[in-house]
Amino acid sequence: CCGHFGLPAHRIPGRTGIWIGDRKIAAIGIRISRWISFHGLALNVFPDMTAFEYIVPCGLTDSPGVTSLNEELHDSPPGEDMLTTARNAFLV
Repeated sequence: CCGHFGLPAHRIPGRTGIWIGDRKIAAIGIRISRWISFHGLALNVFPDMTAFEYIVPCGLTDSPGVTSLNEELHDSPPGEDMLTTARNAFLV
């Protein structure tokens, strides 16, 4: 999805999530409790980044923090374009 916007997103071995450089742009999670699985994906598109000053992404204290599409592109992609791009990325 990030590649569609020209961003070099990648995985870091041993760490969860999707990264641009050394900053996290997406989180992936799974939990199983009482025989029920919970899973999710969060892509930072246009969040209020001030809230992230107080968050340690995935408990990684040596990480410089998080980023967003808006921060990396210096402008937020149109919502419908983002939705269509994300949908196409996961339905391949």
